[in-house]
Amino acid sequence: MEVTNHSLSQITAETLDKLSHDELLYVSNKLLKDLKEARDRLNQNPSNSSKPSGSMPPWEKGDVDKHGEADTDAENHQDSEAQNISSTEKDQSGGSEETQSANDNVGANAENSANDKESPSSSETGNPERKKPGKQKGAQGYGRVWNPECTETEIHCHPMNCTVCGQELDPTKSIAYTQYKQVDIKLGHDETSGLQVLITPYTLYNNHCQHCEHDNRYEPSSSVKIDPHIWGEVQLSQWRMIGPHLAAFIVHLKMEFRLPIRKIQGLLMYFGIPLSVGVIQQCYEEAGMAVSSLENELVAAVVSEALVHADETAWLEKAKSLWLWIFMASSVVYFCVGRRTKELVSNVLSASFQGWLMSDGYGAYRHYEKRLRCWAHLLRKAQGLAESTDTQAVIFGKLVLNLMQVCMSAVYQWREEHPSLKEGTIELTTGLQPLLEAFKMACEKYGGNEVSHDKTKALAREFLNDWDTIFRVLAHPYLPLTNNEAERGLRPWVLLRKICYGSKSARGTKVFALLASIMQTCKKRSVCSMQFMAKAIASARNGEAISLP
Repeated sequence: MEVTNHSLSQITAETLDKLSHDELLYVSNKLLKDLKEARDRLNQNPSNSSKPSGSMPPWEKGDVDKHGEADTDAENHQDSEAQNISSTEKDQSGGSEETQSANDNVGANAENSANDKESPSSSETGNPERKKPGKQKGAQGYGRVWNPECTETEIHCHPMNCTVCGQELDPTKSIAYTQYKQVDIKLGHDETSGLQVLITPYTLYNNHCQHCEHDNRYEPSSSVKIDPHIWGEVQLSQWRMIGPHLAAFIVHLKMEFRLPIRKIQGLLMYFGIPLSVGVIQQCYEEAGMAVSSLENELVAAVVSEALVHADETAWLEKAKSLWLWIFMASSVVYFCVGRRTKELVSNVLSASFQGWLMSDGYGAYRHYEKRLRCWAHLLRKAQGLAESTDTQAVIFGKLVLNLMQVCMSAVYQWREEHPSLKEGTIELTTGLQPLLEAFKMACEKYGGNEVSHDKTKALAREFLNDWDTIFRVLAHPYLPLTNNEAERGLRPWVLLRKICYGSKSARGTKVFALLASIMQTCKKRSVCSMQFMAKAIASARNGEAISLP
């Protein structure tokens, strides 16, 4: 048995003094064995064990290097001993070695001198000084080595007018000063199937003004950063290796198909487009910056709608717990990420919002008077009570289910009879009034303190607190009964969250919310989101204004 920490803490000098000779020898052997094992563990390093190289502190790596040099010196010593033995055997071999001709001696001397000239220096032999980590002096660097052949006609970019005097410049006197290639794609259609890769060369020119002697240079346009604190190093410029359609394709692979960047990189390789992970990430962030100017337009469109569905789900930004909010209307969808507060709802749905708000029972929505409650949430809670083992819960749960089924049947029947009526107040509650009054009395009973089942009490009080909001649909049966629109709108991004675990920075969160808003708004308006995204990226790079489709 090994000596445990608990036992070792009790062994003192006084304890050892009390032991006999045999007992002291027994303890000493155990301590010796443990000491050797401990020393062996302390001496483990990446060169003599399976410990990774990063596990060694920087100040201890020199010991490992010394061990390596010692091994090399031992090998060199063995080689020198082998050479000495070989030369001794030569000397003892007799006169055959001494009878060689003079020509052979001359040739051998010449060969030895040549070998001395060609032999590497001591720093290049088997026992050099250990090299420093990292890239060595004279080593070949790494960079973009892909130089694809051009498939499209070269585009010449000349300065049109002098910057100083405004005179028109003669393009025939321009001198090229640089060139870059842009990689783009062309998707198939009804007549031509498949995906085509387009390589377009761009040549930029200088032009000397003959009137004012000013040198003019064509500079690719670039947009001004809206919020440098968020966008940081993200740039929107004409000078881009990735064309707008390819950038939009990358965005859809990441958002619509939920592919990680490494998977996108591998997929593009099948099309002969070798891109780095950094370039793909830049395309994603650039697309978010390109549509960032549409955020205010999205919010304004949501506020102007007659009916808005709102919901929220958990979202992670690195280690920060936030919430992904959706505000969905008939023709626009707006996503934002923030805290689960009433303030966020008020910032999106300002005082100018006069429409109906469909939501669940979360308290952040309760300050809106024209609010609707999702019946699906209430039905699930009632179903849970009906399946409970508590007698009171079962009775109240079945009571809620029966009432809501009667009310929903009345709403569906009215919709069949009046399919085109979408406004006004309808007295649908007249025939249901006695049933509603009886149900309200039951809620007061089961919401009291005499009920022991907590969930039964909570659901009864929820009906009493939100009574007008829950049964408002009976006065406006053309309005929806559930918040399924918002639930379905969040579903794709919940799946994405399960794959990527949210975003890693505030910029990534902003880009995700903007791109999700644009893509789902395009679907609502029956517009190809990929074509719109490509158009938005191209317009933003050229410094042109864009608007929602």
